[in-house]
Amino acid sequence: MQQLLDSIQKISQVTSAKICFESHIFLDGAVRENKMTEFALQLIGLLNDALHINDVLEGTKTWTPYGLKLSWRLPGPNKMIFCIHLKDSTKVKKKKRWSQIMYMSYILDFLSKQHVDRYGNQFDTNNFILTTDADVQFTPESVEALLDLMLRDTSVGAVCARTYPLGSGPVVWYQKFEYAVGHWFQKVFDFIDDVTSVFEKLTF
Repeated sequence: MQQLLDSIQKISQVTSAKICFESHIFLDGAVRENKMTEFALQLIGLLNDALHINDVLEGTKTWTPYGLKLSWRLPGPNKMIFCIHLKDSTKVKKKKRWSQIMYMSYILDFLSKQHVDRYGNQFDTNNFILTTDADVQFTPESVEALLDLMLRDTSVGAVCARTYPLGSGPVVWYQKFEYAVGHWFQKVFDFIDDVTSVFEKLTF
């Protein structure tokens, strides 16, 4: 999680009049019986050092149908909105697939219907979602390069990056091989298998 928070902090320092960033973290099993669990408290404990949130109590606390939402405005030139969505397992299903549904719905069912962003700019089709795991590190330069590609080529609907492990030594060597196999073979097979399943369901 520290890697992700460090990356978010770097993004919060980007100065741009044309790009509006928001950051959202979805955490499974973070609320139980209307109380934050140990996992949620551990995450909140990292915010001061990682994101320079001096007083976490200054954030907004909102109870939701899925659990609890905590939000802050991060210090920095773009005053980025930062939200932590604490999921209650008794109210919403676990795992990342359901989290994906939640943030897709946030864009399609909520933000897009507001018609304007927090800067007063009209919403258009140039809205993008960058998703990562908690242990992934990324830079503002890589995000800007990704946005540039998406804006220049409207035929591109999604991009899957290749993950590289950090560190050195035999374990990292093995991870590089394992990640390469997963990227070039497993993801391709999963895509073909999913498409085949769809066509089978459409066959009369």
